[in-house]
Formats: sequence, C-alpha cells, structure tokens
Amino acid sequence: MLIAVPATAQRTYTFGDGLYGADAYTFSGGKWLRVDTADIRTEIAPVLSPGQSATVKLPVKAADSYRVLVKTDGLAAWGDTA
Repeated sequence: MLIAVPATAQRTYTFGDGLYGADAYTFSGGKWLRVDTADIRTEIAPVLSPGQSATVKLPVKAADSYRVLVKTDGLAAWGDTA
C-alpha cells in the first residue's frame, strides 16, 4: 500500500504508528470485519511532508477484497483493493 502526501499539500502529516495508522477491513456476511493482524505496532509515529510517500506492508488475513482506513491528525482516507 502506498501512502502519499501531494506536493501541493500545505502541511506535514503525523500518523499514529509505524504502520501509518492503517486498519484493514473486508465485507463478509453482510458486515464489515477487521482483518488486519497488526496487533503489535511501533510507538514511533511516522511523519510525511508534502511530496513524500511511504510504502506500507499491512499484515492481513486472507479475504476476497480489502478496504483500508488510514487515519492522521483527525482526518482519514479509505482505499479499496480487489
């Protein structure tokens, strides 16, 4: 998963942990289930400035598709995979 801050951003973003605050979910049986297996996360919060990006390998349980939530500084963004 690639997390990128646009070069035109007006600020730096601080994320919650070494996995950039990412959580993974899948939709199964009519409900959303959390499927990331990242029970232990570093306490060092990464920082991304405008124009920077990071590649994150989020450990997950097997699923047909994933929806990943990335939280930072009171904001959040969803990304989907198939």
